[in-house]
Amino acid sequence: MKQVVVVAAGTDETAEGVQHALTRLGARVHFLDTSRIPEDGALSLQDSVVRSGDVVLSEARSVYVKSVHLGVPLFDVDSLAARKPKSWPQRWVAERERHALITSALRAMEAGGAHFVNSVSRFEVHLLKPLQTELLARAQVPVPSSLATNDPQAVRAFAEQHGDVIYKPLAGGALVRRLEAKDLTPRRLSALATAPVLFQQRIEGLEYRVTVLAGEAIAAYRLPARGVVDAREVLERAKKVKVPRHVGEVCVRAASALGLVFTSVDVRVRDDGAPFVLECNPTPSVAFYESPARSPILLALAAHLLAHA
Repeated sequence: MKQVVVVAAGTDETAEGVQHALTRLGARVHFLDTSRIPEDGALSLQDSVVRSGDVVLSEARSVYVKSVHLGVPLFDVDSLAARKPKSWPQRWVAERERHALITSALRAMEAGGAHFVNSVSRFEVHLLKPLQTELLARAQVPVPSSLATNDPQAVRAFAEQHGDVIYKPLAGGALVRRLEAKDLTPRRLSALATAPVLFQQRIEGLEYRVTVLAGEAIAAYRLPARGVVDAREVLERAKKVKVPRHVGEVCVRAASALGLVFTSVDVRVRDDGAPFVLECNPTPSVAFYESPARSPILLALAAHLLAHA
């Protein structure tokens, strides 16, 4: 029986949907919940062998990584302590060690020839949004003009150049907002001294969320995003459609540029038909659009994983 490893952090409907689809297709599935490590989940890497309890995970040749909670960024412990956090330097060190174990185990399996969807090394593009935009632009994938900065003067100049501008966190986690005149006041811009922000030229038009798997656009949903800053606010109005060919081609190029086997691509299409890739998500969820238990997208993903097992 072919074996596939599914990696997720805690309860995840999409990961469970992939697990059920794989089981229906006859695979033996090992579910690795990284959120339980190290408190009540065992994981070991010894001489190229990765084990979770009694299960030898490294025997599986196909791995689906839905989510990995890898802790916090690896900044210097001394500099962290100098900032006088209220509680967690010791916890941070423990998180760093957890990060090292989980990442080392998964990347060792990949180095050993296992097929990963997606590679752990590709997850950084989800948290490093300015880098993602740069990589796409260098691959000649159309993207909005972008500015990642903590410089108030740079923000003012960018706003003057583009007029209609949005902003969002560099690592995600909050809704996109439209830049307004009140945001350009000295008091408001002084917040950049606390944390930098990603600013982008706003693209008006229809938005598509296109699923790409193994170099093919396999599904698409259209969102009525005209006049909407963040399409996540209208997810309940998403409609399954056949993706326009030129939009699908751009999404496939975007996935290839970022090294993603499986991704959902958010793309805005202007009235003149020009598509602009807003973001590629290496850990897409289908629960917003369709039942994970009966999802054609997840069934296709399961078949892909099984073919590489």
